[in-house]
Amino acid sequence: MEMSPKPGSHAQLGRTFIAQQRVISVLSFFLPLFLITWSVLSGEGLRGSLSEYYYTPVRDIFVGVLCALSLFFWSYRGYHPHKAELRADRVVAKIASVSAALVALAPLKPRQVGECTLLQCVFGEQATDWVHNVAAVIFMTSLATFCLVLFPMTAIQRPDLGRRLVIYGICGTVIVAAMLLMVLWKFLPVDVYFALGHYKPIFMLETMALFAFSIAWLLRSRAVEDAALAQYDD
Repeated sequence: MEMSPKPGSHAQLGRTFIAQQRVISVLSFFLPLFLITWSVLSGEGLRGSLSEYYYTPVRDIFVGVLCALSLFFWSYRGYHPHKAELRADRVVAKIASVSAALVALAPLKPRQVGECTLLQCVFGEQATDWVHNVAAVIFMTSLATFCLVLFPMTAIQRPDLGRRLVIYGICGTVIVAAMLLMVLWKFLPVDVYFALGHYKPIFMLETMALFAFSIAWLLRSRAVEDAALAQYDD
């Protein structure tokens, strides 16, 4: 007689999936937090944006975390409680993966002349800078899509569903608002631009967006874990 898989093996697969989700949350939170810590301890102050840290001693951290996020997003299998073949979050995760990798590997145009990166040498600094900015917008849009569309669409029916939907909405709204404010920043009058530049608004908005996504993703992973535990306990 054919033996069915043991519940323990399913539980192990579930723990692996949940751990993968939590790594994405931790990395999203860790990146700006580490850069802030380095800026304070080094005494060099905050940069204008997360991307500007590419040209600092912590470049390896910036690139490494983004590449790690890219790999985890690419391997993300998605979750849909009823229609496993219609996992739209897989597609968005793949888009987030590619865009995160491009943000890491296609840096901003340097302020000083120096050695070029591979993409800068092949395509030129201006084109690479354009790729970086477009990829950053796509990446942030993917994160907002998870919070505002995909998480609510595949919401797990648990007693705290209403609270989770509200938090997803708040986190997604923070990301969208941060993106809109970053666009608005480019069109401010010159005097206002330089007056507010001291407060590093782009860096702060990017940090808020990543923190918001980290919260939403962690909440989602906890909901998946609770649903899995409830199923195995039944």
